[in-house]
Amino acid sequence: MHFETNPQLVKSKTVLELGAGAGLPSLISAHLSAKRVVVTDYPDAELIANLSYNIDACAAKLPIVAKGYLWGANASTLIDEVKPDEGFDVLILADLLFNHSEHGKLVQTVKNSLKKDGTALVFFTPYRPWLLEKDLAFFDLAKENGLVVDKVLEKVMDKVMFEEDPGVCKSSAISTILLILTTQLQDELLRRTVFGYEMRWS
Repeated sequence: MHFETNPQLVKSKTVLELGAGAGLPSLISAHLSAKRVVVTDYPDAELIANLSYNIDACAAKLPIVAKGYLWGANASTLIDEVKPDEGFDVLILADLLFNHSEHGKLVQTVKNSLKKDGTALVFFTPYRPWLLEKDLAFFDLAKENGLVVDKVLEKVMDKVMFEEDPGVCKSSAISTILLILTTQLQDELLRRTVFGYEMRWS
C-alpha cells in the first residue's frame, strides 16, 4: 500500500529486498517500473524456488530476480545484478526486526549494499509488543553505524494480522486482572500498528 501511494520511491530505481518471504514488496516494485529488483531470502533451495515461482507467476517479463542471501555476508553477488552501480537505490526490510540477534548483520548488509544517496525502507508491526523496545534497538544500532533514521509512518490497521495469537506476555509479574486487561488492550493496539522508517547515510 505504501508503494502504491508513493510510486516514486521505487520508479526507475534499483531495489533490494531482504528476508522477503513471498516477495510481495519486490513484486509491487517491479510493477511500479523499478529499474531492477533483487529479491532475497535465506539461501534455502525451497525458499528461493518459491520466490522464483512467484516471479514467474506475477512478474515474468519484468526486471526482477530471486537470490539466496545470508545477512551480513559479502553483498558483491547482489550488487553484481546492478552493475555498474556500486549499490542499490532502495533497500526493503519488511517485518524483520523481531529477529533481535540478527540486527548487527542486517545493519552490516545495509552498509554494504546501500548507495550513498540511497534509502532503506524499514516497515514492521510489533507482533510481540512486550519486546518493542528490542525491535526499536535496531535503529539505535543503525545510527551508531552512520545512518540517519526518520519515522515516516505509524498506521493503525482495522484488525490484527494474526487474530488467534493473543500477543500477551505470560509473565508471572502480571498479578492482577486489571493489569492483564490493560496489557491486552495495549498489546492489541500495538499488534494492529504498522511502523515505517527511512534510513539514509548521514
